[in-house]
Amino acid sequence: MINSLNMNKFLYFFCLFVFTSFTSFAQKDKASGYLKLNNGDELKGYVTVLNDIESEIRVKFHHKIDGRAKNYKAKDIKSYGFEATHVDEVGNEYKYWRHYKQMTMHRPARVMATPVSLVEHVCDGYITSYVFKYDTPSDFDMPERTLYIIRREGMKEKRIEIDDFKKEARKLFHDYTALVNQLGNKKFKFANMKRMIDDYNYWKENQHSPDEYKLNPKIFMDMID
Repeated sequence: MINSLNMNKFLYFFCLFVFTSFTSFAQKDKASGYLKLNNGDELKGYVTVLNDIESEIRVKFHHKIDGRAKNYKAKDIKSYGFEATHVDEVGNEYKYWRHYKQMTMHRPARVMATPVSLVEHVCDGYITSYVFKYDTPSDFDMPERTLYIIRREGMKEKRIEIDDFKKEARKLFHDYTALVNQLGNKKFKFANMKRMIDDYNYWKENQHSPDEYKLNPKIFMDMID
């Protein structure tokens, strides 16, 4: 009898903990944002911050921070953005903007979605880059994949994923020897692609020695179209 009561108490508090945690997790932050629709309307207000893939499929927009949200699908949106916060290793906070642009991709970001997606614009300069993330639920080792869309003036668009990262990165950065020599090392892997593009753009702009690696001092770039 005592064991049964203890077990019931345990189950009650465990369920309460799970429910409370889920409720807390489900609460979404709101950030200052803008929305440009295909019909020409431009809205300013607040955006509910969703996870990376949901941010590519839809936007929950609020005209007032405490107002009701209106859902917009990717097919109706030309571009949108919101203010985000990055906290570095020593606790310093940086405010920057994340910007998304409508593109038709080779596949949907999530099963049952459409290929029309809102792709994040992450780098600007000699190389302009966008990031597209998509679910791969049948791949247990990598249930989510990342694709970089690379654009350079006068050159064919390039799309790079982790499988062809080293080969394509060597071609992309071929004239910056200091960067090419680091590819595959710690902090020079596929996960670091955005920073490497930023650093390459910095080198292209400043033309310091190709044998000397320098970090781009501008950590975040405001890239409203």
